[in-house]
Amino acid sequence: MHAIDADTLERRGVLPARFGVRPVEVTGDGETVLVGNLYTGEVVGRDVVSGQERFRRRIGGHLKALHADRDGRIFAGSNCGIYQVLP
Repeated sequence: MHAIDADTLERRGVLPARFGVRPVEVTGDGETVLVGNLYTGEVVGRDVVSGQERFRRRIGGHLKALHADRDGRIFAGSNCGIYQVLP
């Protein structure tokens, strides 16, 4: 997965990702990219600059959406419901 600067459209780096990546979200502080996997049911948080994994949580298959709210809470939506993800 390529990290692209939104202002300049220049590639800033590459973040590792497995087959099945669907929802992608950036936290409000812009420091963590959240990557959901449709097939493995995992949500992975990675540092935007270094790409280092900050956390990995298994929610269950068929992840459809991710959302990070202003308070720093992370939510994942799947065919089975909506879950709060704790880093």
